[in-house]
Amino acid sequence: MTIMVTGGTRGLGKAIAARLTSAGHDVVVVGRDRSAPLVADLSRLSEVRRVAKEVGSVDVLINNAGVSKARRELTEDGLETTFAVNHMAPFVLSNLLLPRKVITVASEQHRFVRAIPWDDLQGERRFRQLEQYSLTKLYNILFTRELARRTRDRGMLVNCLSPGFLRTDLGREAAGTFKVFLALAAPSAAHRRSAPRRCRTCSRRTRRALTSEA
Repeated sequence: MTIMVTGGTRGLGKAIAARLTSAGHDVVVVGRDRSAPLVADLSRLSEVRRVAKEVGSVDVLINNAGVSKARRELTEDGLETTFAVNHMAPFVLSNLLLPRKVITVASEQHRFVRAIPWDDLQGERRFRQLEQYSLTKLYNILFTRELARRTRDRGMLVNCLSPGFLRTDLGREAAGTFKVFLALAAPSAAHRRSAPRRCRTCSRRTRRALTSEA
């Protein structure tokens, strides 16, 4: 089985890729780091399309790559960067590849969204780091539901999951409220000792997503 993992050179993606490789799967790791077998900047739609063209086809796609920008930045496509990486990249890549199984890493942060700003999806009038990140995680879930509905007759399995709170470098650009949130939620020594157990739990969630419908 060939499995593509985006954002697979750091944090959660790296752990997922390692587990899948040890299980005997053929894993295609996509990431910005030069250490990635397939280097790509997924904030650029041209790069997303290039990845799909170079790989051709996979059995499973795990949309894991994500960012949380402290300030509003635009990509070369004119999209807000957090929106581009967290939502547009998995949206485009999933539709271009249409593998047998699609798994998108979402987040419990979607629960904090009060309303979708349909007239300001790019955060031109109002941009808050945590709010924008939470919105993109909600978009992940809505996209998963719709893709599952549209591809049901094709026999595709489409899922998303929340990995829980993990200490990765996603918040390396954290500022303001988001920075305070991460500081308050920083794991204690006891929690750090339990990290292997939490990784196993996340791996079990990934395996369930591989075998369950959305």
